[in-house]
Amino acid sequence: MSAEIINVGDELLSGETVNTNAAYLAEKIQELGIELHYQTSVADDSIRLQKTLKRALTRSSIIIITGGLGPTKDDITKNVVADVLGKNLVSDETTLSKIHAKLKDLASTIIKNNDKVALYPEGAELLENPIGTAPGIIISEKEKKIILLPGVPIELKAIMEKSVIPYLMRYREKNFMIRHQILKVWGLPEAQVGEILEDIMGENKNPLVGLRVDSGEGVKICITARGGAPTIVQKLIEDMENIIKQKLGDYIYATGDASMEKVVGMLLTLNKKTIAVAESVTGGLIAKKITDVSGSSRYFLSSIVSYSNESKIRDLKIPEELIKEYGAVSEQVAKAMALAIKNISSADIGLSATGIAGPSGGTMNKSLGLVFIGLATGIGFQVEKHQFSGTREIIRAKTAQTALDMVRRHLIS
Repeated sequence: MSAEIINVGDELLSGETVNTNAAYLAEKIQELGIELHYQTSVADDSIRLQKTLKRALTRSSIIIITGGLGPTKDDITKNVVADVLGKNLVSDETTLSKIHAKLKDLASTIIKNNDKVALYPEGAELLENPIGTAPGIIISEKEKKIILLPGVPIELKAIMEKSVIPYLMRYREKNFMIRHQILKVWGLPEAQVGEILEDIMGENKNPLVGLRVDSGEGVKICITARGGAPTIVQKLIEDMENIIKQKLGDYIYATGDASMEKVVGMLLTLNKKTIAVAESVTGGLIAKKITDVSGSSRYFLSSIVSYSNESKIRDLKIPEELIKEYGAVSEQVAKAMALAIKNISSADIGLSATGIAGPSGGTMNKSLGLVFIGLATGIGFQVEKHQFSGTREIIRAKTAQTALDMVRRHLIS
């Protein structure tokens, strides 16, 4: 079985509304073992929606349409679906009574306009909306299943969970399922990851291996496996995961939803180590990421955001001569910051970051995106030099992620 999603609404195309329904539906559909082949966003335009629906009917067995079920003039979905299928719209008395009861204190013209919500294509099955007034609708047309859902996310999810998922479970292929696994990589660009994994990537493979990039989390490797039983699918994913881990080693820092900061927190806890941070370029972002993890008070001791040279001298006791000789953005100052915060806090690990996030501040000798990250431990110290690119926000995010990755590598070495 193949599915297709059509999202209706001008606001989705203008960027006014983020389409969270798309990701939710994609996940739920594929959990049922139904292949999702297409997603389309279309404006509140009858002709365009007609063309989109007619095309979907030629290529997909399940079509889910979101949005356009409300009372206003631009809510056109039911009219278009009825026209394309050659069906009349009829009114549902139960829905109509529910609308009138809810709107009884409003003007009669408003109530009359809302009567449109109770209309549905003749012969369709109505799905109760436990939150709003507009019901979901299922239309069986020969071998096709057309499902209409409200665009309001909370209503859409409620109808999906209560009615649509149980309905689709009756029609899905019983011996077919789809599962995903995500591996997260930091420290290698997408092109290099793709080159390393080239022999296991490609269309029509099972499992299928794909790449995508997140500037804050790095390269994400998505493993998609298909099979007839949970044990078969899980074995396919585990075997491929092991192959990828052999190829990429400790560049893989997490799986699934785990973040770098969560992994670092787990390693600090397991190793019974504490950490403190001295930040300049990141302005407190490293400390924020660490403390975003519940229970971080067990291993995170303190942070100093020494953004100015004066703060570095006053709060971290960095020698003024060192800053004058090498500059605040330098290997020497990064080392001094890491050692200082370790000593001040009595932490096992001192972490520092100093650099130029831009858009101003770069020079001929020290360009925009130049960053030094220092790590001081009980057995010594190290400083890494990086040249990041991107906007101010991206450079800061990359710095924070790389700093935590240094801690992770230290703890697993």
